[in-house]
Amino acid sequence: MKKIAAVLTATAFLFTCGSALAKENKNTALQNIKDRSKRTVRIKKANQTKHSTTQKDERKKEERKNTAVEIRLGQLKNGKRIIKTISLEDYLRNVVPKECPPTWNENALKAQAVAARTFALKNIGRHGGEGFDLCDSTHCQLYDESSHTPATDRVVAATRGEVITYGGQLINAVFHTDSGGMTEGSAEVWGAAAPYLAPVREQKQNTSPWTKKIHLDSFAKTLGLKEATKTELSPLTVGKKAADRSASGRVRTVKIHGKASDKKSAETVKTITGGEMRKLFALPSTLFDIKIVGAEVVFTGYGAGHGVGMSQNGMNELSKNMDYRAILAFYYKGTKTEKRY
Repeated sequence: MKKIAAVLTATAFLFTCGSALAKENKNTALQNIKDRSKRTVRIKKANQTKHSTTQKDERKKEERKNTAVEIRLGQLKNGKRIIKTISLEDYLRNVVPKECPPTWNENALKAQAVAARTFALKNIGRHGGEGFDLCDSTHCQLYDESSHTPATDRVVAATRGEVITYGGQLINAVFHTDSGGMTEGSAEVWGAAAPYLAPVREQKQNTSPWTKKIHLDSFAKTLGLKEATKTELSPLTVGKKAADRSASGRVRTVKIHGKASDKKSAETVKTITGGEMRKLFALPSTLFDIKIVGAEVVFTGYGAGHGVGMSQNGMNELSKNMDYRAILAFYYKGTKTEKRY
């Protein structure tokens, strides 16, 4: 009996020890899980902090990059090209008042400032092969270092860092003086379509009317003809497309009947594009009609400039009832105005 009691006592002791050990192991395991969870949370927080810091650093880097943008400007003075480096914002102070009158409505000036900033950033390096970024003529943007005014300085400062984007990318924010009533699609002028440079009908039609007359003999000679006898072009209606006109009504092609300049003086027909005609005869736009009247060729038309993108006269008209962001969205379809720095 004593032996049985001893065995039972020993068994009970072992069971108690085993239970205590199991409980201790369980507690240790739970503590390990808690510790691992805490470590995981700390690691996640550290990674999140690191990621957030990285994002902030990238944003600051981008801000510094944009703020520090410098333009290598090629100015033509006395027939010589002079290159100088200037900050983007100082460059704009002397572009905006050259591109439109400083007396225009503030929202028009702001629209011009944002468009000019976007154009400059998009086209940096346009003259890279010549050792500078942008020129000071209408090929890029007009610039005069003595043209800045208090009114235009204010709008440049007020829109600092604002640009126009499409799908998150800078657009080629081209503009012109007057659309004549409807802007032109970029594909019609430069052969490359851009979704944000589609034709836009203005509130007013037949704006900036013009007339140009050229002596018939001079006209024929310029086209390489001995004689010009007839013009062939469908009538102009702003916004009406035809076989020889684009959707805005601008001339795609015009046919000139006449006699060849060779010895045979054979009857011939020359087909000239609207762009070529504009360049040859220094026409304000390609939104025109053409007729032979007596000893003269008479061009009558509307608008001024290539017609693509924002119309400067149009934006001033819209600024009476629209803010500058709405004006930019009106002309550059599907775009957004964003602050980059």
